[in-house]
Amino acid sequence: WRLSAESDAGEIIGYVILMLTLTPPDWEPIRYADYGYVLDGDRDCILAPCIADAWQGSGLGSHMLAAVIAAAKAARRRYMLLLGGTQVRNARAVHFYAKHGFVPLGLFEHPVGVTNQDMLLVL
Repeated sequence: WRLSAESDAGEIIGYVILMLTLTPPDWEPIRYADYGYVLDGDRDCILAPCIADAWQGSGLGSHMLAAVIAAAKAARRRYMLLLGGTQVRNARAVHFYAKHGFVPLGLFEHPVGVTNQDMLLVL
């Protein structure tokens, strides 16, 4: 499931990909089990968003995320995971996801030297 947005000039300014099934290595079942969540590939989903820097803070991401959450709920998914988590140093993204109900779970390093945070939304 994909959703994209274009500027008046026809440039892609944002997109969101919603994967309605979980397939390794897109998620780490052992890592999530350590957080207390046993994931089900047929009942949980993965979110992969991208909003152009110039459009961040415009409300576009919130609008697109609302549509994706509605689609995941309509597909009767339980949990929504962030693909690859979000980088801890990106405080703006961590705040954005928390504002929309994502719960921070734990930290992992990937690639070496980059700390990421897994976040999960209970649908």
